[in-house]
Amino acid sequence: MIHYMIQIGKIMIYAVFIVFMGCNLPIKKEDLYGTFVMKNRKNTIDTLYLLKDGKYYQKLYRKDGVLVYKGGGEWSLDGCCRIDLKNFFYTHYDRIYKENYYLSKEALISTSLPVVKGFNKIKIDISSDLDFYYLKLTPDAASLSK
Repeated sequence: MIHYMIQIGKIMIYAVFIVFMGCNLPIKKEDLYGTFVMKNRKNTIDTLYLLKDGKYYQKLYRKDGVLVYKGGGEWSLDGCCRIDLKNFFYTHYDRIYKENYYLSKEALISTSLPVVKGFNKIKIDISSDLDFYYLKLTPDAASLSK
């Protein structure tokens, strides 16, 4: 009986270790190549495409399909868990864009955002307070979005 309980204890410790290790694994640049879509938005569809050559592009649509912004810049991985984006249209508010919206180049910023990898998902955090983040699409879903 004691041997059985020791085995269960070891299994539980191992399971807890796996859960905590899976919550924020180190990121490699290769992990980030692909398509990310902003989650928890009601008014816009914001998509980020990270390319292997260190360039990215971003598209922002209203829910009715009108393109609000299309642009891009350079990206790089900063250490193990941050992504640097140059000339990024930072959309941390879920606003409604009017038909004649004009984006000034001064609205573009260089930023460093946290990246979280765990449980077979990769997220780029925009605003943890508002629960806005880019979620990487699976390869199958990414091919459908083009």
